[in-house]
Amino acid sequence: MKTFGFCVAAILIALFQVGFVSALPYPWNALNVLLCGVIFLGIVFDYRSGILFAFTAGFAWDIYHGSFFGGYAVALLVTLIVLHAVFENVFTNRSLFTLMALGAAGTLLFNILFALIHFSVFSEIAGVGFFVFFGYQFFLNLLCLIAAFFIVHVTSKKFQSIFLSR
Repeated sequence: MKTFGFCVAAILIALFQVGFVSALPYPWNALNVLLCGVIFLGIVFDYRSGILFAFTAGFAWDIYHGSFFGGYAVALLVTLIVLHAVFENVFTNRSLFTLMALGAAGTLLFNILFALIHFSVFSEIAGVGFFVFFGYQFFLNLLCLIAAFFIVHVTSKKFQSIFLSR
């Protein structure tokens, strides 16, 4: 039942991305809530939850997007797998700076992967507008991850400092 509820939540967030965020005025529509959710869940909480979220939300996003079916899901999954490997082998804790570094790397990797998938299917080269949009997305995704980190930090004991006494 927990998995079903999690999948429903991922689909609802994908609908929020498609229905609300994409309708925002430029440059606010560059925010990628799904990518932020995948990075946040996969790094801060649980890798398995991140994989399930990436798979479910990616395919839900693919249904509503006019691009290559499966492109978003594959790009989200590969991004999370690479970020998890980097997190496990390079970083030592789940701090704000770790989340920001992985969020920046994840946004860059996701856009490169999706551009490659899109180019291999449609043979279109991205113009200057893609890079401007990417710059806004990079900045807005980092702001979203920072806000999510502080919300979880204030409302949860997951990130509280623990001091050992003698």
